[in-house]
Amino acid sequence: MKNHKILLFVLCLICTLPLHAQSYYEVKSKILDVLERPDLNAQVIGQLKEHDIVEVHATSGGWATIKYQERTAYVEEEGISFLYSEEKRPTEQPTAAPVVPQTVTQPTAITSSKKLMEANTPTIMSKNKTIDYKGYVDFDCGGSVYYDDIYFGFLTSHGILIKDRLYIGAGLGYNYHGGDDTHCSTLPCFVNTRFNFLKKRVSPFFDCKVGGSFLGGIYLSTSVGTRIKLKKKVGLNFSIAYTLQSHEVKINDFYGYFYYSSYHFEDVNVHHIGIRLGIDF
Repeated sequence: MKNHKILLFVLCLICTLPLHAQSYYEVKSKILDVLERPDLNAQVIGQLKEHDIVEVHATSGGWATIKYQERTAYVEEEGISFLYSEEKRPTEQPTAAPVVPQTVTQPTAITSSKKLMEANTPTIMSKNKTIDYKGYVDFDCGGSVYYDDIYFGFLTSHGILIKDRLYIGAGLGYNYHGGDDTHCSTLPCFVNTRFNFLKKRVSPFFDCKVGGSFLGGIYLSTSVGTRIKLKKKVGLNFSIAYTLQSHEVKINDFYGYFYYSSYHFEDVNVHHIGIRLGIDF
């Protein structure tokens, strides 16, 4: 009888022990940077893809603490959503992540949601090229190098972004040219490439657009500037642009060293320098 009472007491004591929950979250962003510190300017040590599952140890100040490739790392909390939790008693053996099969070369706490639901077996996140949609809207203003030609307008481009660095796409725009030497509109259509030099909140970039205009001729525009990350995939862009645009310009008629009062218009390749302000999404 005394043994039964002792056994009953031990069972009651075990039942009263506190439970510790291991929380698992699903990545809801297309691409989520893994940082070494809870800071947007911190070094990016990896990336998670949409629907990846990650074990979160703590959340604070908009950041989630995770274990990534056997080290503590951080991701933005707004990029993940709670999935489920497993409650563990302190008497059980603690584990930082699910056991990785021997066929996996690098252990990690990340696993695809589909495989987790089917077999509860962790897998390594694919490190193949990450391709995502990207769009740009830019506003231009500037002037000609040789003619009395001031222009302003907008450009939009849409395409794919590879590994958050290389952009390839196509777009079109509208430019109005006004001044003593010209008064016309152009509709440029172009292919567009852009390269971001850094994977940080502030990054310099180079942009190139090549094509033609429906109301003119050749169109070429290159720019160098800075991108500032605002949130997730949204950024603010500022750059200095050089544009070669063929359009109608007033040409004075002259003979020898003396100008006549007459003039005519013809299409000329005009060099422009201007500023470009825009957003990407």
